[in-house]
Amino acid sequence: MATYAIRSTVTKRFTIDVTEVDKGLNGQDDIGQGTVEFELSPGMAPLTKGVTISLKRPSGGYKGKVKVVMSAQVT
Repeated sequence: MATYAIRSTVTKRFTIDVTEVDKGLNGQDDIGQGTVEFELSPGMAPLTKGVTISLKRPSGGYKGKVKVVMSAQVT
């Protein structure tokens, strides 16, 4: 995803766009968006966060959800 050089605590927000490509019966892709924030600091322990994103069709109506999990660590 990304590498950051940090000297003090900093908060980073990531925007996640999801597209479930549907080639099935209805042929409509389901899309969604979510955000997750990490507070990064020197010497921090590895950190994992998840966000549940609701999916909807462009024509309207929610059709499902997907959970995305991201991790951050100091290297």
